[in-house]
Amino acid sequence: MATDLEAPPGGDAGWPAHALGLHARSPSPDRGGVDGACVAAEVALYNLGCAINRLRNNAGSGHGRPFLPQLSVGEVRAATEGAGLVAGRMLDALEGI
Repeated sequence: MATDLEAPPGGDAGWPAHALGLHARSPSPDRGGVDGACVAAEVALYNLGCAINRLRNNAGSGHGRPFLPQLSVGEVRAATEGAGLVAGRMLDALEGI
């Protein structure tokens, strides 16, 4: 069994969220009310973080590469601000551990 900060067997990509007590996937069945909305927001932030990671890896945004990224200024700004949202939520969750 994995400890709170270890990856579970099988290399689940969502383990950092799980280690912080956050959701990387919607549970089945979906929950309703405020609890369900909170889970949906956590899943959306996880998906945003994954999308930003793909942008940074594929387009070069934020890696200090010697070429300009293949993104518009608005896309780079949105990715940067989105990364801040994801990091902020993860830090808030870390404070609660």
